[in-house]
Amino acid sequence: MDTKKSGFNTKLIHAGAFEDEFGSATVPIYQTSTFKFKNAQ
Repeated sequence: MDTKKSGFNTKLIHAGAFEDEFGSATVPIYQTSTFKFKNAQ
């Protein structure tokens, strides 16, 4: 994300963010779940 033309609030929200190798602008949402059970049955 090019922050040169961004406003102050936008810079605050995206502070510390980095572009990944695919160029995504935000952190992706992973639609997965993990469940813990006492046993396998």
